[in-house]
Amino acid sequence: MFVNRQDRAVYFKVFVSAEGQTGERLLEAVAASFGGRVEREAILSLVELPLGLVEGWSVQVHLYTPRQPAALGSVSLVFKGSDGVLLALDPATPEVAGRLLSDFQERTRDQGYDWSTFPSVVYASGGSLGPDLQGLRIVPGDLAAGTGVMDAVKALSTRLCEQDLPRSRRKPS
Repeated sequence: MFVNRQDRAVYFKVFVSAEGQTGERLLEAVAASFGGRVEREAILSLVELPLGLVEGWSVQVHLYTPRQPAALGSVSLVFKGSDGVLLALDPATPEVAGRLLSDFQERTRDQGYDWSTFPSVVYASGGSLGPDLQGLRIVPGDLAAGTGVMDAVKALSTRLCEQDLPRSRRKPS
C-alpha cells in the first residue's frame, strides 16, 4: 500500500493469480467495466481503478497480472509488495484450483505474510472449485460473459479498505 498523505490518497497493489491467459482476460473485463484500458509492459499487465472516496481518502486499486505466467521469476517479481490477491479460476478444475491455492500459500509465506489472513478473493467462473479454500471469500461469475468480475474486485477492495485504511490514517507518534 502506498499512502500519499498530502493528496489524501491510498493506492493498493492487487496481484491477479490465474491459469494461462485468464488474468489478462480478467483485466480486460475490469477495464471494460470501468471504461479504462489495460496497460501492457514487458512482464506484466495492469489496470488502475479509481474507487472514489472512503472516509475522505481517494482510493485506487492497481490490478497486476504476469504476462507470462509460466515464467516463475516474473510471477514472483509482480507479486512482491502486493496488498491483496484475486484468485481467478476459469474454468475451475480441482487440479487447477489446488495448484493456484498452493501457489498463493507459498508466495505469501515467501513474502513473510500469513496466507490465512492475507486479503484475498476467489473469482470462480464455472466448474467445481475442488479443494477446500479455507474460508476464502468466493465470488461466482462467468469471465466469458463478464459477470461477477466487478463484484470480486469490490469485495477485495472493501476488505483492503477495512483492513488497511484505518492504519494508514494514524498520525505518526
